[in-house]
Amino acid sequence: MNRRGQALVEFVLILPVFLLILFTIVDFGNLLYTKNMFENQSTDIVLLLKEKNSVKEVSLQYKDIDISVNSYLEHYQKIVMKKKFVFINPVLSRILGNPFYIVVERVVPNDEQ
Repeated sequence: MNRRGQALVEFVLILPVFLLILFTIVDFGNLLYTKNMFENQSTDIVLLLKEKNSVKEVSLQYKDIDISVNSYLEHYQKIVMKKKFVFINPVLSRILGNPFYIVVERVVPNDEQ
């Protein structure tokens, strides 16, 4: 009986599952890193908007981010920022959608009181 052939067949059967798990871990790590960096950028965006810059001016600085400002309750504004994220893993892209949108919302007080 040929043991090397058996090991090769088992390896070929396990390899796609192993690669799928590996790329899923890499994709989620990349997603968490991008989300963290986006959270840091959102603080800068909120500060720029609080300095009376228009949404259009701030959007020119951050071209890959979709920014919208809405009224929230009486004395607050809700700033919603969206950023596209593309998965490497085809299974995750089918489950979560490709592109996947990372959304960060901030509620800040109105200065016009």
